[in-house]
Amino acid sequence: MPSRSKPTRRRTLRSGARTTATVLATATVTVLVAAGCREASTPSTATGPSGPGEARVTRVIDGDTIEVDLAGHTEKVRLLGIDTPETHHPTKPVQCFGQEASDHTADLLATGTDVRLERDDEERDDYGRLLAYVYRSADGLFVNLDLVQGGYASLLTIKPNTAHLADLSAAEAAARSHDLGLWGRCGGPADRPPEAVASRRDHARRTARLLRRRPPPHRELRRPRHVPCGQLRRLREPAHGRGHQRHADGALPVGP
Repeated sequence: MPSRSKPTRRRTLRSGARTTATVLATATVTVLVAAGCREASTPSTATGPSGPGEARVTRVIDGDTIEVDLAGHTEKVRLLGIDTPETHHPTKPVQCFGQEASDHTADLLATGTDVRLERDDEERDDYGRLLAYVYRSADGLFVNLDLVQGGYASLLTIKPNTAHLADLSAAEAAARSHDLGLWGRCGGPADRPPEAVASRRDHARRTARLLRRRPPPHRELRRPRHVPCGQLRRLREPAHGRGHQRHADGALPVGP
């Protein structure tokens, strides 16, 4: 009997060792998987925002145009629904309150500021720039609206991009009534279109006409059609006077 109990103990010890090793291996795999999940779920901030529409400002070009890093690509963004006075136009001088508008945008969106871009119906304009409503990520500030509220920008909504037309229109009316910004300093925008809400095609045509403005061509006056004298007299003669007596020189009598 004693000789049979020893193999049984050895088998029990081996079985327990295998069970312990299996448990340790399973625990190790579980820890590694959990660590991997935590790494995958934690966003990396070294390369900037990575959510939908999240970008980082790299440069302010003027009051209504900025440059951002979007998913590793540099994009120029035109702020939708507004228009600030020109400061970098190829054919126009710096307009009234243009530098103030650019400085204010630079204060709101310093280099490195994280922003959220919200698009409307159209994605890009005719110059390839992204069209967006810009929100500051830190506090949710609606930059487009802030510029209009302070009188740094006027309303310029080009159909079909009219998502925030009501808010921007109300902000412009309030700024104008209090003579804020360009409304008090300049009396309003320098080149405001006749209608603040226009289609993109109409706006492009209006801009092209302004750039190509030149005196109208001289139009040559048409010469009158030659009519024989006899026929002219017949045309001038009243119908009821054709039977009246003429003077010796052939002219019709003046009176009855």
